[in-house]
Amino acid sequence: MSRASRKKRSKTHKTRKPSAEESKHRNQDEHRWRKVAAWTVPLVVVPVTLALSADGRTGVWLTVIVSVVFLVYVLIILEWYIWRAKPERNRLRLASVFVIAFVIAAGFIWQSRIEWHSVPHGLWLALTDDEKHKFVEVLLSQTETRERIMIACPPMNEQLCISATPFVDLFKRGRFIVENDRVDRVILGKPSAGVTLFKYGHADAFDPQDPDQGKWVRQTASLLTVQQAFDAIGIEVKQVADESFPPDIIGIFFGVEPRK
Repeated sequence: MSRASRKKRSKTHKTRKPSAEESKHRNQDEHRWRKVAAWTVPLVVVPVTLALSADGRTGVWLTVIVSVVFLVYVLIILEWYIWRAKPERNRLRLASVFVIAFVIAAGFIWQSRIEWHSVPHGLWLALTDDEKHKFVEVLLSQTETRERIMIACPPMNEQLCISATPFVDLFKRGRFIVENDRVDRVILGKPSAGVTLFKYGHADAFDPQDPDQGKWVRQTASLLTVQQAFDAIGIEVKQVADESFPPDIIGIFFGVEPRK
């Protein structure tokens, strides 16, 4: 066979058009991959959103669990549409085991980087009997006329409101009158963590657009007693002036646990 003949045959082989059967199989493969993408791609947003919004160790493991479930779901879809032969399925399952193991290991590493946040007295707002006694003892030490107390919590955090409820009875044991004998749901204009004491405050020339300006709050005996009572159980409080408050009421807002 001459060299020119071999070149011609090689050129003919390279430019050979795929048969109708090959084109059919190729179209079927592309159609299967499109189905896999349609069933899986929209669901990627679920583990990604959880990972971006995860807060604390519970959020970490919720993200890990959802990610593992998503990977198993993808495995089932791939076996259903793409890799139907047993050898291919075995390789896919082995690879999936390694990926899932990597996700779980990443969860442990992620968890190790998250510190447990707690205040000195233990669980947030969960007082021991000794702490309750100290709190009431400080309240009872006041000899001056007591101001009324209004206790409040965020409206969308029922667990926090439940945790703040025992303070209603603690203040009553300390001979303070609690407004309406309840915990009110309040939305703050400027939310903050921890415990905030609200008291009437006033300034003759106050510019709300100036962050360096403030309002004066009269440090009454009741205000100082309440602050000392929280100090006795290891809870730091902040004072905020509120011109809408009656002068004889102290507002106590229980926010989420502060992080240190």
